[in-house]
Amino acid sequence: MIGSRGVGFGVVVVLVLAGVVAGSGRPAGAAGCAPDDLGAAGLHNFEPAPVALSGDGGIVAFVDRANDHIVVRDVRTGAVEQVDPVHDQPMMAAPSLSRDGTLLAYVEVHVISSRGGLIPLPQAYVLDRATGARTEIAPDLYPWHPALSPDGRSVAYLTDLEGHYLPDTLVGRELASGQETVLATGLLDAWHGGAPLSVSGARVVFSGHFDPRRPVGLHLYRRATGDHREVTPDPPGRGRSPRLLLDRRRVTFRTGLAGDRDNPGRSHVLDLATGRSRVVRPGALDGMLSGDGRRVVYASPEDRLGQNPEHNVELFRFDRDTRTTRQLTSTAAGRPSLLAVSDDGGTVVYASQRNRDGSLQLAVSGPCGG
Repeated sequence: MIGSRGVGFGVVVVLVLAGVVAGSGRPAGAAGCAPDDLGAAGLHNFEPAPVALSGDGGIVAFVDRANDHIVVRDVRTGAVEQVDPVHDQPMMAAPSLSRDGTLLAYVEVHVISSRGGLIPLPQAYVLDRATGARTEIAPDLYPWHPALSPDGRSVAYLTDLEGHYLPDTLVGRELASGQETVLATGLLDAWHGGAPLSVSGARVVFSGHFDPRRPVGLHLYRRATGDHREVTPDPPGRGRSPRLLLDRRRVTFRTGLAGDRDNPGRSHVLDLATGRSRVVRPGALDGMLSGDGRRVVYASPEDRLGQNPEHNVELFRFDRDTRTTRQLTSTAAGRPSLLAVSDDGGTVVYASQRNRDGSLQLAVSGPCGG
């Protein structure tokens, strides 16, 4: 719930490169190397997206549990950089990356006390990692959940225009000119249920609702018409964590409740032209589609490849072009919960084992052993 500092859940987050067995840090059937431990990461109640993955799969960003600073990791080189805050002792949260990982958007949160309890006040920034230039977004409007477009030209964010310290308005900003456009107002529960925004060119998909009698659903803003409409299919009748695919004609989303790792809901893909949706991987416990729509990563206890005789819940990747399946994890701790998949499906971020202190233990499994 917005309004208090806290930790929603604690898990181990592991990043998997194509063909690597992430649970052990080994490719299937090969003697391998240990995963690269990045340290513990925090997860706050106002931070629906604990990890950001660039579309090309090369950069991952997360919040360091030790000091609430954002850490950026280059998956290809292993280089690590820490993003220091602008102000003293804030909590940093909600990272978002451009497709190439050059731009990083995030928020710094200061918590103040009031009669109603603790109130988090965010400040949002876009950092150019190549030059070090940092731009503050809407300094007086309490911006939440900034989401960068893949090309890094624009950012959308939620803000509070009603004075209730809850995000109720969606705003788009062109980074080069600084021009801002109000995309939607009167939005309810926009923060509820996973990363609430997905930006791609002239389209923004966001979650929330405008009618308290309706469940949290999906809405599409189109710059060409300057309006928005609900696109939630019925059934399933609710939607969260939207992600526009590269073709900008399809969007993936989840049903279920955010933070409920025992019942995370199903992952669906929606055709915006026809309004039809389908489950990403029928029969699987969880599933995500790559940005190009060609690969499906899913969690299942299946053993069709003969590599999972104990029927543990493992991660698999199905290639729609070649009709082949590959097991990505081995003896994964607990039930993997998918967080992010790169545009080509070659890099996967998932959450696994729960930590006692409520933190996320991040690790990267690299392509070792062939």
